[in-house]
Amino acid sequence: MSASSTFTYLAQKRFAPYFWTQFLGALNDNIFKNALNIFIAIQPLNVLPLDSDILINICLGIFIIPFFLFSAMAGQIADKWDKAYLTRNIKMFEIMIMSVAVMGFLSQSFILLIVLLFFMGLQSTLFGPIKYSYLPQHLDDNELVAGTGLVGMGTFLAILLGTLIGGSLVSIETTGILWLCGAVITVAIAGYGCSLLMPKTPSGSPELKLNFNIVRETWQIIGGAFQHKIVFFAMQGVSWFWFFGAVFLTQIPNYVLKVLGADSTIVTLFLSVFSLGIGVGSILCNKLSPGKISLRTVMIGAIGLTLFTIDLYFATPTVASPVKQTISIFIENSANLHLLFDFLMISLCGGLYIVPLMTLVQQQSPLQIRSRMIAANNIFNALYMVLASIVSIVALKSDFSIVELLLMVGLLNIPVVLFWGHKLKREVAA
Repeated sequence: MSASSTFTYLAQKRFAPYFWTQFLGALNDNIFKNALNIFIAIQPLNVLPLDSDILINICLGIFIIPFFLFSAMAGQIADKWDKAYLTRNIKMFEIMIMSVAVMGFLSQSFILLIVLLFFMGLQSTLFGPIKYSYLPQHLDDNELVAGTGLVGMGTFLAILLGTLIGGSLVSIETTGILWLCGAVITVAIAGYGCSLLMPKTPSGSPELKLNFNIVRETWQIIGGAFQHKIVFFAMQGVSWFWFFGAVFLTQIPNYVLKVLGADSTIVTLFLSVFSLGIGVGSILCNKLSPGKISLRTVMIGAIGLTLFTIDLYFATPTVASPVKQTISIFIENSANLHLLFDFLMISLCGGLYIVPLMTLVQQQSPLQIRSRMIAANNIFNALYMVLASIVSIVALKSDFSIVELLLMVGLLNIPVVLFWGHKLKREVAA
């Protein structure tokens, strides 16, 4: 199947309603999160309960906490009941959250909005196991790479659009908050509407008895993942991608503003290029290896991640531009286009790297426990992203420059991928 024909899935009832449901959910997450961050950043100091930088980082942690606390329960629920039925209820929950968020933004209640951020994280946690356990029940094995690639493309496009929309609307004077409130409610309702069209997706384990002991169940699903070695090693590879991506995405604003001496419009340009690259790489996976999971594609992506990161390090100027660079000034300099190309290729290689691994997790997880395996993967992803934040803070506090931090992660990529890749290849061959 060619890359162009991959998009035909978007016209099929078994895939399209699900795709747009998950796309709109990711879009609303990012509209809300980024609007809240900007909303906090532009407030006078005497209005906020804490310093804005501290508050924004607290917000990031609050959104991630539910993935640690409730992923195990979400995996059980997704294995026990019909996934389309669950999705409709989760989207209704999102409408309720956003209805209260409207009151929070209009009243400028930061405490309420931060509490709602936790519930948005909870809503995403509940949908997480459904997001990828749905696909193998509606796509054949030879279609799974293409479907997973489309979902990957859609997720990062939603992240980009949500970042742009949320930040832009809340920054509009006078009417911005009203537009923002209308946007989050509209997107939530549209997501619910799409979920109504999702086909039935029977339970993988209807007889399952729920374990409400969060700690014990979390430990059990992680242990269960380890028992399925192919799945476990593929998960580690996927989570490493989120470590790598978290470092790069977090550092882009300061890289552009402080290292290059450009303005905020260039930050948007780099974020757009990064999201575009992952989308293109995700779709290319099926072009390079039609209908098949290829570990060779994973290694090509991993090598590219390191090579283009090294090139980025040497191509980055050692001194920031003395004149604040706008879009027109920035793109006139071929050296800057070189940097954009590196970011494009780093993200494209990231797409090549992650899609086969995520497809392997879905395909090799037994139906009866597939949602719980996806939940375990989400827990590992969250752990790796928290680790990425810690490593970045320690490195920057230890006088690493931003480009040195990126280079360090790019070089670390090779031994990490070789280690997990060797174990995964050995299990696949066994």
